[in-house]
Amino acid sequence: APYVRERFGCPTCVPCTSIVRRYKAGERQAHPWHYDSDSFATAVLPLLPPERYRGGFYLQPGFDRESREFADPDVGDAVIHSFDLKHGVEVLEGERLSLVVWFTTNQTVCEAQLSPWYAEAAARGDARAEYNMGRLLARGIGGTPRDQAAGVAWWRRSAAQGYVMAMYDLAVYLHHGRGVPKDPAEAMVWYAKAAEKGHPTAMTNYGLGLLFGLGGHHKAPAEAASWLRRGAAQGVENAMFQLAKLLFAGAPGVAVDVAEGQRWLEEAAAL
Repeated sequence: APYVRERFGCPTCVPCTSIVRRYKAGERQAHPWHYDSDSFATAVLPLLPPERYRGGFYLQPGFDRESREFADPDVGDAVIHSFDLKHGVEVLEGERLSLVVWFTTNQTVCEAQLSPWYAEAAARGDARAEYNMGRLLARGIGGTPRDQAAGVAWWRRSAAQGYVMAMYDLAVYLHHGRGVPKDPAEAMVWYAKAAEKGHPTAMTNYGLGLLFGLGGHHKAPAEAASWLRRGAAQGVENAMFQLAKLLFAGAPGVAVDVAEGQRWLEEAAAL
């Protein structure tokens, strides 16, 4: 706690929650990139040496899997990061065991299970905080009462500043009518923007929108296949599956290719 208080300028910070997480073949092997919504700062302490597994904790500044930087420390060391760091875990082989400690800004916040640090930064116009504030509200995370409409409003602010993850979540809620009236046409606009910025699931959803003509968009199977390939290349299981179906059936501009379709099905099944 003293180091966290000094490093993050939070003299009242306290350890609030601790969990032990295991990643192992046949069990949980990955936690996709995310933000720690419930903690102002997080400490990750390995309980097994890195020789016991391949992969582990990673930073991913962009959306491309190739941008990942694995940074697992040895037993006796720790990774300590703030709430605004995008990170994830993927164990490719072996077993990883770690102690995770979430720190909050004070004991009252801990007991109430709140995450007030996002609201403070969002009020200053920080796009990343606006996105995360939207997540707290839309999904009722971190002790925040669920309010999908308010969450979507924060995502609009963040997306207007070019924050890609907000573009994607805004598109999903418009697509399905969560907190706002359904608007598949506007959803396609935001899927396209996020896809063009490299968001893997946005690539997938935009590709499907082009395939099926979401929101009155003209159907474009060949362009859809291109976007589905890009999503599949980033490890999106649904992109692999939908691309395989398209390759098995064929469509205008998309030749039947059973062999490639089978490869994508096998890759999806291996995830």
